[in-house]
Amino acid sequence: MPRRESPITGNGPLAKFAEALRELRRTAGNPTYDQLAKEGFFSKSVLSQAAAGHRLPTLAVTHAYVLACGGDRAEWQQRWEDTRRSLAEIKEVEPPRRGAAVPRPPAPDLARTVSPAAFVEHLRQLRNQSGLSLRQLVERSGGKLVRSTLSDALNRNTLPRWPVVEEIVKACGAADQLPSWQKTWNKIHSSRRNAVSALRGSRSSSSRSRQAGPPPLPMRRPLVDGEGVAVDVSVLKSALKTALKHIERLNEELERRDEMIRHLQIWSSLDRGGVLHGKVAEPPWRFIGHVTPDHLSGSPVTVPEEYATQLGMRPRTLRPLTGPEYHMVMLIWGDRQPMFESLQPVLRHMNARAGDPLFVVVDGYRLKARITPP
Repeated sequence: MPRRESPITGNGPLAKFAEALRELRRTAGNPTYDQLAKEGFFSKSVLSQAAAGHRLPTLAVTHAYVLACGGDRAEWQQRWEDTRRSLAEIKEVEPPRRGAAVPRPPAPDLARTVSPAAFVEHLRQLRNQSGLSLRQLVERSGGKLVRSTLSDALNRNTLPRWPVVEEIVKACGAADQLPSWQKTWNKIHSSRRNAVSALRGSRSSSSRSRQAGPPPLPMRRPLVDGEGVAVDVSVLKSALKTALKHIERLNEELERRDEMIRHLQIWSSLDRGGVLHGKVAEPPWRFIGHVTPDHLSGSPVTVPEEYATQLGMRPRTLRPLTGPEYHMVMLIWGDRQPMFESLQPVLRHMNARAGDPLFVVVDGYRLKARITPP
């Protein structure tokens, strides 16, 4: 039997919003937060805090909660916007005064976090629970963080550097939770490094027969000093020029590889007399849903388990793909539903808008997408 939730205190807009979320959950049959977490992209701790009435959850968390309970997405988005507007008018939520003690936030459920986007969402929740502004976080870090670095770490869906994460957690008053944060950060960082290494290994093995190949990338070295000022502009220009040449050679290798695969497919379709029987089979296009504002902002895009299985995937695996304009796209299947980590560059390349149907096809390690029926 699920544990009873703590009663909601107050009767302001925040309390009414949290009570409405709980009522929606009761209407859906009162599922546990473990069950809700399996349907959405967030852990049970993030979803339970959304209905606790302490802080207004983010719009992405609200959408995940509502969809898992079978609610209407548009209706709850309007409720969320009205609640945020009411809170801004009456100033119900105010940051603590400078020097005031920060309450210890509850420990998040990081065990199921497998993507950078979910990790950053936990960081946003931690900061929201602390009630600290960016300026206050900078002050509490003792100058180790700057406002621009904090803004990038909390507003992007890429994995921040560990020193930045460490200082944010400490500034929010959760230093005792650092071991679990570091363990999760190392897990996500290692999985992405292994995926990139596997992709580079597959590319290098396909071109070993050729004597000429792309040169290795130059060793990374610090290009800026501690205050964020470029040490030597010529070093930046040289590194950029080398990287562009390397990308061009990689693109040529990919084009040659695709052409070779196409020739092999045609050759395998010939009989002994050299007659081509039918057309070369093309992978089918798959409709995976409609584009949402969250997708355009970089949120994950879910994929049916059946389709991921057809691609040879299984739970707790990931597959690096090359999208249009050679954008790197990661297909991840964690403990829950498989998903593209982010299709933002692909959607921008197609000039996609919210509501457009999204079709994809995976051919080897190539990802193609379109917003018109095939």
